[in-house]
Amino acid sequence: MIKVGLDLIAFPLSKLLASSIPDIAYARSIFDRFPYPNLFIFNTILRGYSISESPRESFSLFKYLRATGISLDHFSFISTLKSCARELALSTGQCIHGAVIVSGFDFFINLRNTLLHFYCVCGRIADNHQVFDEMPHVRDVVSWNALMSGYLQISQLAMVVELFRQMRVRSFEVSDISLMSVLSASGDMGDIRGGASASLHGLCVKKGLCFYLNVATAIVAMYVKCGSVESARHMFDEMPNRDIVSWNCIIDGYAKSGLVEESLALLQAMKGECMKPNSATMAGLLLACASAGALGIGRCVHEFIEDENLEFDAVLGTGLVDMYSKCGLIDKAVDVFNRIPHKDVMSWTAMISGFGVNGQGENALKLFHQMVEQGVKT
Repeated sequence: MIKVGLDLIAFPLSKLLASSIPDIAYARSIFDRFPYPNLFIFNTILRGYSISESPRESFSLFKYLRATGISLDHFSFISTLKSCARELALSTGQCIHGAVIVSGFDFFINLRNTLLHFYCVCGRIADNHQVFDEMPHVRDVVSWNALMSGYLQISQLAMVVELFRQMRVRSFEVSDISLMSVLSASGDMGDIRGGASASLHGLCVKKGLCFYLNVATAIVAMYVKCGSVESARHMFDEMPNRDIVSWNCIIDGYAKSGLVEESLALLQAMKGECMKPNSATMAGLLLACASAGALGIGRCVHEFIEDENLEFDAVLGTGLVDMYSKCGLIDKAVDVFNRIPHKDVMSWTAMISGFGVNGQGENALKLFHQMVEQGVKT
């Protein structure tokens, strides 16, 4: 393009810019070649920044766009608000919200939904709900999902269930995201209304959404949280496809129910299906071994970790330290603690607590002072 002079013509250069978005630095170098960029060019680079590793760069660019006097459209606001959401830039996003209202673009449903998402991730549920209430005639399933997600994020579980009920009453077609929110809320509530879990499961079957991996995993998680491990296992066995999240969920469910041996058997079955476990898989199992004092199984888990060459991170290390400490093998716990390459505050706490419960108060104090000296935040 440079050789034949096309890099000086706006239309082919704009197409090059759009295709270069994955490499935002290169895209910006192309953008800077435009002597008089139009709105399409500005929107393209704003969208690029919104999905890049440097979303904050879009703020100054948006300010520059407004200073040029070019009339903005709703896409300009959407991309910049997405950057605000990623950066949790509340004040900047609120200023843009004000500009949206002044511009008159707030009737666009995709822009409204972007505002809902922005306030949701920033934890501003009152603002989230206000934006939702101001759009009674332009809501879609994404709007409802954003509001439910906001309430789920702050653990107002009953509100999530109520919003899902209202959504159904108003004949909105539920999506997999809608069901994942209400399944999570129902599980966290412990199915206190009785039968809600089975009803939601039935709705998923009716809508044909049980074939969605994320929905099926959410059903397993819901049953686990409600203490119905048998129902969780039945759903798990029916899943045509499983990923690491679904395996972790069912293994953790058995472990938390005190069925440690069954968890270990599932771990072996997981290996048989060529699914490699991760630290999250082992963490719940180690916690269960520590609570039950199941040293033999805990050692088997440790051997499994070594055999699979799992990354020995702070999560795994802390779980092993806690397990060995509570089973009375403080020397083994110290050995594991010393092997953790990057200790976090949980690792230090587990080892200090291990010394304490094993009657080694002096060592506990000494380790605490060592932690403080190394600048670990308590």
